[in-house]
Amino acid sequence: MNGIKIDPIGMHLGLALDGMTLEQAINLASRTVGEVAILKANDLVADQGSKNVVRNLNPLIVTGGGTWVDLKTNDTDGTMGNTMNKIGGNGAGIASVHLFNSKTALQRALEDANKYNCVLTGITMLTSFTREEAEELYNRSFNSIVPMLVSRARDLGFRSIVCSATQLPDLVNLGLLEGVVPIIPGTRSMTTTDKSALNFQAQTDSTENVFKILAENNMQGIVVLGSEVYKAPDPTAKLLDIKRNIAGTLQKHGLELIPKIPLLE
Repeated sequence: MNGIKIDPIGMHLGLALDGMTLEQAINLASRTVGEVAILKANDLVADQGSKNVVRNLNPLIVTGGGTWVDLKTNDTDGTMGNTMNKIGGNGAGIASVHLFNSKTALQRALEDANKYNCVLTGITMLTSFTREEAEELYNRSFNSIVPMLVSRARDLGFRSIVCSATQLPDLVNLGLLEGVVPIIPGTRSMTTTDKSALNFQAQTDSTENVFKILAENNMQGIVVLGSEVYKAPDPTAKLLDIKRNIAGTLQKHGLELIPKIPLLE
């Protein structure tokens, strides 16, 4: 949306439009224009299709931002290519795929997404996994799973990965995020004292601390807000409250964010 400026905190924020009808998603997005850079659609795309969702959401995003079609695709190389051609061709700015897939499938997804300047982000390990579940399913130590997947993504040419807030510091310390933009879902703001009504994730941290980590390391990153905002009595007021608290945390520590929308600008 030309003429609408977005602040540095909003440049690093995405808003998940989960569990909504298309009308509800449009309504919420309309009320947060200029406050977040990215709108994320998951089950909404499964219901309405990426073409319809992107066509309706893109006009509600400031210049430089985009719609993230978060289908977490995990399939054979041919199907991955077909899916990315459709998602990219429909105008999505970001699409997601699972990194626990074959090399040929991930290469095909990257190749076809790139045709449309659609950025592919790689899902490492879902934030709902417990340590015990992850070690059983991946058959390796918990702390080695995400670094292994991020290293694989880097080697394949991914510019972005999705990781939990608890995994972010280790990836930074290991140097695995140099040139790679992390997308961090599942955080919870310190403005919400009672989190019992929210969908709790096993691997989480405060939204404010994640922004502190990004600023301390002069990193670009995207923090995705979800149920904490859209389940609030006044979602717009809640979003602004969270942003004010992030700003206060950064100011307290004398930190600033890179004033640029990651991946898409």
